[in-house]
Formats: sequence, structure tokens, C-alpha cells
Amino acid sequence: MQSFIDLYLHEITSVGQQLLIFLHLFAFAFAIVMIVSTDVKIITSRKLDVSEVHQLGRKITSLLVILWLTGIALLAIKPGLDLELIFANSKLAAKITVVSVLTINGLLLHLLVFPSFRSRQKAQRIVVVSCIFTAISTTSWIYAALVGAARVVAPIMNYEHYMIIYLAILAFALLISVVVVYPLMREIVKSISYPEAASQSPARSLKKA
Repeated sequence: MQSFIDLYLHEITSVGQQLLIFLHLFAFAFAIVMIVSTDVKIITSRKLDVSEVHQLGRKITSLLVILWLTGIALLAIKPGLDLELIFANSKLAAKITVVSVLTINGLLLHLLVFPSFRSRQKAQRIVVVSCIFTAISTTSWIYAALVGAARVVAPIMNYEHYMIIYLAILAFALLISVVVVYPLMREIVKSISYPEAASQSPARSLKKA
């Protein structure tokens, strides 16, 4: 009887673990697709919809919360919430580090960048910062997914290897962001139409009258 109960509990745990993995992967996939497609849309169309940026930020935040919750739940199942065991796994430690970076970067985006896009003057002042944070975000999301899928090379990789590759890719992404993307974004931000511009024009005309 006890063995039957143990087997039943094991099957339930296995099913639950698999569902958590699916949810974790779906959250990652949706986040990466939304981030990359938005970046490509802005660059190719030369247009930036401020409301879309705010909506994207809220969606990515929700997906990031799902990622952390499912990730912690998976860790609790195996290997357990033991920091020593977790960081003994180089691949797992690298993924946690990268996700932590993109989480902090996301908070800075919400606190510094997104509010600045409510005003044309503030948006123009923070364009380069926006490009840097966006490069960190996109690179970190993609690299975290690649680390998660790196099963073949995982046995020959240690934590330092993962971090060196991450920093190298991140440095290249930041270079492209500053040299190539920044000039484009500066022009795109100048072309953003703000509602307050229309609302302020009658007042200005009355002052001139």
C-alpha cells in the first residue's frame, strides 16, 4: 500500500514538474518573441508608439513574474532550494545570474526609461540610456534561453565560460546599440507625436493673441 502511494505521489510530482516546465518555456518564448518583434518593428518602421511600449512593459513584467515563480517551483522539486546545490550546477547558476540581470534591468527600464517617454524633452534626453537598457534586455532574454537549451555543451562548460560568452555578446550588443541603433532612435523619438502638443497649441495661440 505504501509503495502504491509513493508511486502515485511520484507520478503527480512528475506531471506537475512537466507542466511547470511547459509554462516556464512558454513564458520565455512569448517574452522573446514580443521583445524581438517590437525591436524589429520600431527599427524597420522608424516609428515608436509610446502606448505600445508601456503595454509591452506590462506584459514582459507579467511573463517575468511567471518565469521566477515557475523557476523557483522547479528548483524546489529538484535540486531543492539549497544555494550550495544550485550554484554547484554551472548551467543553472549562469541562467539565474542572467535572469537576475534582466530583472534588474527591467526594473530600471520601468523606473527611468518608460516614464521619460511621456514627454518629448525627457525622451530625447534619455535616448542613449534607453538604447543601452534595451540592448541589455534583448541580449539577456535571448542568452538565458540559449543557456537553458545548452544541454549538449553543458558538461564541458563551467560558470566562467557561460559568463565570458555572455559578457562578450553583451559588449557586442551594446556597441551595436550605441553606434547603429542610437542615431536611428534619436530620429525616431523626434518624430513621436504627443497628445500634449495638440492640447498646448491653443494655449500658445491665445498667448500670442
